[in-house]
Amino acid sequence: MEKNTTVYRKINENYSITNAELLAIREALKYVQNEQLCEVVIITDSKSACEGILNQEKANDNFLIFDINKMRNHLQDRRIKIQWIPSHIEVRGNELADRAAVQATKQIQDMFESLTLGDTLRLAKKAMWAKWTRLYQEMSHEKGKYRFQLNNEPETSVWCSNMNLNTHEKTLSRIRTGHCLTKDRKYTWKWIDNENCETCRMKEDIEHILFHCAKYNTIRTKYDILNNRKPLKDILKDSIEKEYKMITKYLTECKIRI
Repeated sequence: MEKNTTVYRKINENYSITNAELLAIREALKYVQNEQLCEVVIITDSKSACEGILNQEKANDNFLIFDINKMRNHLQDRRIKIQWIPSHIEVRGNELADRAAVQATKQIQDMFESLTLGDTLRLAKKAMWAKWTRLYQEMSHEKGKYRFQLNNEPETSVWCSNMNLNTHEKTLSRIRTGHCLTKDRKYTWKWIDNENCETCRMKEDIEHILFHCAKYNTIRTKYDILNNRKPLKDILKDSIEKEYKMITKYLTECKIRI
């Protein structure tokens, strides 16, 4: 039996794509139940929705999957199948559904359904991350100005988590935050009375030690990253393990602790 009926609804925009597909499948099952249809195939181009329906554990956290499986069990004698199909292969029903979905986005929300636990947690994490980003950016006006030039947003993981830097993470962290034990920092902290390099009589900051100090010219020739004078901020932004190791090996050979 073919009724040529198209139904589209505007749902909460905070639904994930997969959960929106699951909601549509559940509504299709409701339609089958209300119309007392038999031998029905519900087609969807969402593979993740189909996989979720087959994963019984996900029903514990997703009420849509729970509802779908409950209705499938109730309609067993109706011979209802849920079939995945690839998208964009000109399957008539799927193309009609895509056009209807686009049309639904142009109207006001007319379907009000609770969010799943997964979508709620995702939104909560998004909101907390946005708040933390704003706080990080506000605080960086007063503290951490050097690091803010490298990352204007907080990082989602520890910067060295995928690197094998042995025991040099502390040294590199100090360089990345601009809190090295160089004479310019000690002078700022009022630990010493002079910030100038004893060899060059110029301000001794980390860039002076890495690229300019005449005392270490011979050692510096061994390290391409320092000879080519790639800007330190670019080295820190790129976060290339090989370049980091050149810096730490150079400092070790120069017997410099920062």
